[in-house]
Amino acid sequence: MGPFGSLGAKGLSFASYCWGKVLLKLKGRTAVVTGAASGIGRSIARSLARRQCDIALADIDGTSLAHTAKEIAAFGVRVSQHNLNVASPEAIDAFVQHVKEEHGVRRACDTGLLAPASPS
Repeated sequence: MGPFGSLGAKGLSFASYCWGKVLLKLKGRTAVVTGAASGIGRSIARSLARRQCDIALADIDGTSLAHTAKEIAAFGVRVSQHNLNVASPEAIDAFVQHVKEEHGVRRACDTGLLAPASPS
């Protein structure tokens, strides 16, 4: 069994409750969304913006990213867009610095999604 017990109705209710508590704490915070030009990344960005979370959008597709940024800005949150190739460690370092400066972020937490894979 996982941390929520079985996947029955109670487990899903508890998981939804916990997720709701996390979402309530997003207003006024800054999130970084990579792959934000389309698909899941774009959906995540929309969901965060609806909850009044400021967002730094990143993707390698600058044209589609601009469309996403315009859509996100309509929610009244601070949004920045960054053309980013996540395969480049130098680009990632520059991106993190830009986000810190543009959004006034004092510290950043890397969940490992932006860290390039180490050579085997």
